[in-house]
Amino acid sequence: MATQTPTPTATKPRSKAAVWLGVLGGATLVNVVVWVLTDPVFGHALIADQGGTEMTVTAPWVIAGSLIPGAIGLALAAFLARFSPGRAIWLTVSILALLLSLGSPIGGGTTTATVLVLSSMHLVAGVAVIGGGLALQGSRDVRNP
Repeated sequence: MATQTPTPTATKPRSKAAVWLGVLGGATLVNVVVWVLTDPVFGHALIADQGGTEMTVTAPWVIAGSLIPGAIGLALAAFLARFSPGRAIWLTVSILALLLSLGSPIGGGTTTATVLVLSSMHLVAGVAVIGGGLALQGSRDVRNP
């Protein structure tokens, strides 16, 4: 009886549109769920101090705050994928942007719970965009452009 060895199949790379939709949709959905659990379900309003003015974080702010910076980040990743020699620039810029974005909830949260929730939302969106940017970069490497 002859045995057959399975032939390896190449995995098809994800389309750019699938990466964009997955990253932006996923990060936004997770952040909205976090907001729903925090505010309507558990009754903790997310209030942030924005330069002396208090702002209540609502669902539209969560959606816009996930989609707009995420889209800008992915656009930068797509640009760098096309015109830069590797992934190091993307990783450096995106990690710095994520760290800088944490300044807003840490400096503007009015309670410890608000700081923790808003920071987690920033981390969710940031990690998703960083991963999506790496997916857009493909298998290119700094040492092997």
